[in-house]
Amino acid sequence: MNYLQIEEEIAKNQLVLLSGEEKFLMEEIATTFAKRWVPQNLVDFNVVYIKGEATEDKVLDALVTLPLMSPRKLVVIQDIEEFTNGKNLSKEFFNNLEKIQEGTVLLCLESKKALDKRTKVYKSIQKHGKVIPCKPLQARELLQFLQKQDPEKREIAYGVFQYFIDLMGYLQNNASLLEVKLEWEKILQACSGRPVEKADIDYFISYEKEKSIFALTD
Repeated sequence: MNYLQIEEEIAKNQLVLLSGEEKFLMEEIATTFAKRWVPQNLVDFNVVYIKGEATEDKVLDALVTLPLMSPRKLVVIQDIEEFTNGKNLSKEFFNNLEKIQEGTVLLCLESKKALDKRTKVYKSIQKHGKVIPCKPLQARELLQFLQKQDPEKREIAYGVFQYFIDLMGYLQNNASLLEVKLEWEKILQACSGRPVEKADIDYFISYEKEKSIFALTD
């Protein structure tokens, strides 16, 4: 299942746990889901991010409040393992997981640690919602990911994407998805108004390497 299909699954299930290795992708999916499914002029009222150290009451308050002038409301727990660890969660909390009101989506993200599959929270999500793995992107998925980063929607040759992907080394575990995204965004910005070419990639990636070497020398 690619990351675009994951967004569709979130919309259909309302209660979702994103689990797996690619932690940055989980945050990206939450962000893009909010952009696609919630009217942008109403995001402040209908997208709620909750840190792992938050109390149970904060999550319950977010779940029982209806979407405001929007077909959907998104509630994101950004570190579900930290949120559940050591807490004696109430029956009311689990009742709300079983019956999330129409229009509300509860999206749980793993962060530093995976959510223990033996816990009641994991089992409840598995029973009443869906657990979706977020694995490292494959080549085609990574290309689609890079295409989505371009606000100008430029016609960039396939070979240019392939060249950039090979140089970054993400598929060989030599770079994180976050590093790939940041490098690509810098190149896109520098080439504003025209397609990116291989020479641009050579220049900017070489420049970054030189900066790193000078920093290390200093």
